[in-house]
Amino acid sequence: MALLHRYLLRQVGPPALIAFVVIAFLAMIAGLRQQISELPLDQVTLGDLTRLSFLSLPALIAYIVPITYMMGILAGFGGLAQANAFVAMKAAGIPMRRLILSVIGLGALLSVGCFLVQDQVRPWAMRQAIRLIYSDLPLRASIDLLPPGVMHEFADWRVYIGDKDTRTNTLRDIVILRPEDTGETSAFYADSAQLVRDPAGSTLVLTNGSWIQSRGLDRVFHAESPRMELSVPKLMPKEPKREREGMTLRELLYSEVQLAQTYAETQALPTYAALLRERGEISDRLALPLMCLAVSLVAAPLAVRSPRTGRSFIFAIGFVMLISYFTLNRLFEPRLLMPLHQVVLMGQAPNLVLGAAGLVFVWRVDRV
Repeated sequence: MALLHRYLLRQVGPPALIAFVVIAFLAMIAGLRQQISELPLDQVTLGDLTRLSFLSLPALIAYIVPITYMMGILAGFGGLAQANAFVAMKAAGIPMRRLILSVIGLGALLSVGCFLVQDQVRPWAMRQAIRLIYSDLPLRASIDLLPPGVMHEFADWRVYIGDKDTRTNTLRDIVILRPEDTGETSAFYADSAQLVRDPAGSTLVLTNGSWIQSRGLDRVFHAESPRMELSVPKLMPKEPKREREGMTLRELLYSEVQLAQTYAETQALPTYAALLRERGEISDRLALPLMCLAVSLVAAPLAVRSPRTGRSFIFAIGFVMLISYFTLNRLFEPRLLMPLHQVVLMGQAPNLVLGAAGLVFVWRVDRV
């Protein structure tokens, strides 16, 4: 029997792995396209894009693994059904209920693995991605890399560049607003400028420029010069934003308690919305990993009993299961603030429905 279990898992493994690679690649590309709008593209390298792609993968594991495992079961068992393998096993007196236990057991192990990845690896990956986007990449910025035609914040400066000559590294029609220690603001304008880099610090050399500074309420200082030099301020690292996706389940539960106390005291609408999202995230963390077990309970017995020529029937089963799962997930998504235990129970509704149906199919799998 152990040999048959290994044989079945070998039939399921390759199609599931191929589906995982394809779907994960497409999902990473889609996620990267959403993040590109927030990236300073002039400072981004191919290595950064690759790193961001892989850092986005743990957040997708709880969705991808159940779908690809289900596809592996349906494709592997569909091939065996077409080869009359299950008919031969039944003729040899092998109960199908015992035969599919290995596939269901692997589904349970994958659920545990998805939970661990989502609870431990995903927060770490999310923190790394946030640090890269909001801290590491902005630190690489220099004035000559800023895109023209837009006002930018560069440290405590505000910088506008009309145009750039990339061949000579010259900035055209540049405007700089620089705050002074007195609380006033100085404005610099130049026809052209070039950045001179030095280990001690960068200097911006302005050509044919003017300098305007307010001095008091009714005095303005104005000067023109064929050449001016400004010391470029150094960028300082920013504290990465703390997101729910960057928290473990334990941290989420602690944060939920704090938000619940704050809302009980203030009844503030922003706190209400944050608490609603927090409880939804906790529910997803507990529900999505169990999708592996739920789909294996349904897919394995139905695929075993599929018709010999029923490849289209096999994939119709998969399509119906996915539509049913995510429809139930959407249907039971709380719209109003509820106690945490009710939110978690509602989040488990798709798993409970598919699991109950799967147990019925497993129980009836040997019946003629």
